[in-house]
Amino acid sequence: IRGSHGSQASAAGLARAEMLSEMLGEMNVSHTGAYYTPQVSNSDSTASLGLFYDYAYSGNGVKIAEVIQGGPVDLAASAVKPGQLMSQAF
Repeated sequence: IRGSHGSQASAAGLARAEMLSEMLGEMNVSHTGAYYTPQVSNSDSTASLGLFYDYAYSGNGVKIAEVIQGGPVDLAASAVKPGQLMSQAF
């Protein structure tokens, strides 16, 4: 379907998502998680370091609260540890 009919397939997917949204709205159900996300080639990716930050910290830089096991920073055998401050790119 995607080949020469990609835009039609995207429109059909959006129409289905809108229909589901209307049906769920009629049932008075909230936060059901039905949504449509089109696949766009050559789009930007969102980076994830696999870190949790200490949002209570108000000083300069960003304080690391946790390094997620199996995340990019952990897998890179980085020296980043919980409690450290990031004030510039590594």
